[in-house]
Amino acid sequence: MRSCCPGWGVHLVGGHTAGMQIVRVATAAGPVVVASDAGHFYENLDDDRPAPLLHSMPGVYGAFDRIRELGGIVLPGHDPAVLERYPAAGRDVVRVA
Repeated sequence: MRSCCPGWGVHLVGGHTAGMQIVRVATAAGPVVVASDAGHFYENLDDDRPAPLLHSMPGVYGAFDRIRELGGIVLPGHDPAVLERYPAAGRDVVRVA
C-alpha cells in the first residue's frame, strides 16, 4: 500500500489488469473503497463472479478479497446502482460520506 497523504491509501491488486489498483479513503463516516475496475459491479463482488475480461483469474479473486478486507463503503467502477444507493449531490454525482 502506498499513501500520498494521510487518510488515503492506494493498493495494488492486479486481476483485471496487471497494474490494477484500488483506493481507500478515510472519511468521517468510515472508509470508502474506490474499487474501480477491480470490481466493475456490485454483483461481481457480491457473487464472487469476475467480469469477462481479465489479466489474471487468481488476481481478480485476490482483489475481491482485498476489497472486502479494507471494508467500509465500496464503490464499483461501472455500476449505475451507486447513483441509486447514495444521495444525489449533483447531476451524476452522489455523496457517499
